[in-house]
Amino acid sequence: MQSTGPLLSTDLLATAFEKNRWAIVIVILFLSLGAIYGVIHTPSASREEADAAAAAPQLENSSLKPKSQQDSTAAKRPQKPAKRIPGRLPARTYQHTTTECLLVAEADNLFARDSIRALRKIAQRLEAMPQVSRVFWVDRVPNLNMFGLSSPLLPADNASVVKFADARDRVMKHPLARGQLISDDGKTCLMLVWLEWIHIANDDEATTEILETARSVASEYPAANLRLRLTGRVPLYMGAQRALNRNHLKFQIIGYTLVLILAVLLFRGIPAVIIVAGAPALGIFWSHGWLKLYDQLDNPLTGAVLPVLVSMVGFTDGVHLIVHIRSARAEGATPMEAAK
Repeated sequence: MQSTGPLLSTDLLATAFEKNRWAIVIVILFLSLGAIYGVIHTPSASREEADAAAAAPQLENSSLKPKSQQDSTAAKRPQKPAKRIPGRLPARTYQHTTTECLLVAEADNLFARDSIRALRKIAQRLEAMPQVSRVFWVDRVPNLNMFGLSSPLLPADNASVVKFADARDRVMKHPLARGQLISDDGKTCLMLVWLEWIHIANDDEATTEILETARSVASEYPAANLRLRLTGRVPLYMGAQRALNRNHLKFQIIGYTLVLILAVLLFRGIPAVIIVAGAPALGIFWSHGWLKLYDQLDNPLTGAVLPVLVSMVGFTDGVHLIVHIRSARAEGATPMEAAK
């Protein structure tokens, strides 16, 4: 003998919905308004600061760490100011893993006058940006002359052509420049860029704006023919996230399209298709809005799997509902009774 418990529970629930329609409308409005607010909602400042702190390098007691992220316990301890030695580099300068961005500059002749002037102007313009903490490149590598004094590897902008030619040999023989900041063929150099995370409000400020600023400066020196690209830990991470979001959107569109096509093929009638496809669409909208409201879309499960899962479950429940209604109507039930 089959149990009638689930059927009685379903009947009671349907009767409650029928007799308390305004309550159902209020619940639907509440869920819809919360989802709408979640869609237009922007993350709070504390959330953005937490994301920026997570993306920033974890450099304990390092001079490369932005001031906004210095260790609070270290700030409370009285420290003796470090003596600044001219030409001395901060620790871990050549560890590229601590660098947020790497600006790659390519040219047929990097040691030409226009190329050097363009690179120097790019470094100055980047350091003038609020989101850039500091820039380091081959022109700032210390080089001790015969008197023990520090001098730049690259000559001044108004130096002779001969000095620029000599600079190439000097740079390619320097152990901290060749293979570190400049390629073996002398046609590619790196600019190490550290970011000031407290001044970064969106992804473009950490990637696109830096590259566009460098390219705008390079356009002022057409003879240099510089080709600029941006890479490094932060640009690669953001590029991977954009690709992941594109794939999420692509597979979600595929899933939603399949639901709509199956609904049209199974029921053909417009009202039935609206009922079957509308319920999962509303469920997806509610899920997305409320998850975004609570800043929970970063999880791949909630950002990609859950919407498709909701659409599939909602579609199957809609199919069962339409089949039940049609069967009840065929047996002579009224529309209200069939809807139960």
